[in-house]
Amino acid sequence: MTLWLHIGHGKTGSSALQAGLVRGRGFVYPQTGRSAEGDHNRLFPVDPPIYGPQMLDRIAAARDEIGGGDGVLSSESLCFAGPAKVAQLAEVFSGADLRILYYVRRQEDLVESGFRQHQRGRLRVARDVAKTVEDYLATHGSSFDFLKRIAPWEEVFGRERVTARLYDRKTCAGDVCADFAAVTGFAVADTGARANPSLDVPLTRALMLYREVEPDPERQMAFRAGLERIVAEIGPSPARFVDDAMRARIREMFAESNATFAARHLDARAAEILTTS
Repeated sequence: MTLWLHIGHGKTGSSALQAGLVRGRGFVYPQTGRSAEGDHNRLFPVDPPIYGPQMLDRIAAARDEIGGGDGVLSSESLCFAGPAKVAQLAEVFSGADLRILYYVRRQEDLVESGFRQHQRGRLRVARDVAKTVEDYLATHGSSFDFLKRIAPWEEVFGRERVTARLYDRKTCAGDVCADFAAVTGFAVADTGARANPSLDVPLTRALMLYREVEPDPERQMAFRAGLERIVAEIGPSPARFVDDAMRARIREMFAESNATFAARHLDARAAEILTTS
């Protein structure tokens, strides 16, 4: 039994890949804990710090669904799992040839895309909604430290079981399904669609303003759907929330961590892209 755990990171083509995995062949992509969108986030919630008995039973059910064959489980939540959770997973999947696949992306692009998605996903006025990209970076910045994210997996399974890939237009961003297939040897169907696109900057700002005056989630959803139709029809604006000054600050923030991560996990071309300012 060879089991690949695709652990994210978010905004690295995960939704498109999960759509392809649903239609893949020659391996099991368990229905247990799988959402309609194709992810296994329900199996691996970010909170609490350990998986409870019921959740462990669900994970074990997914393992049993795979049986003695090959399989894939995919959840962006897994890159936020701490040592205790990773150790629990090692026990649940004991006996399997378990491999970890982690897609990363330059942090300034993750902050940009993540902030837009953060706004797109918030359907009510709440105190935990970052009002600006500065607030978002201050609150979520540590989550983009790839060295910290991968550390529990290296510790429990060993570095040789971890494969990292750089999601970038110069590498695999054009066809993440083909890249996954090349790494794993599994046949993944490329749907050819962006499964989870973000709104552009002007329309994200419009959504943020609308949310301030309209607290009803259903109206917010309807408004967001209208904005998504607009950007699909006319194309996205080139404007960005992350300006040049913030871009440079983000590069400096992660420079040392990225250098170590790249040396351990990336080929020369990907390492250069990740670490070059």
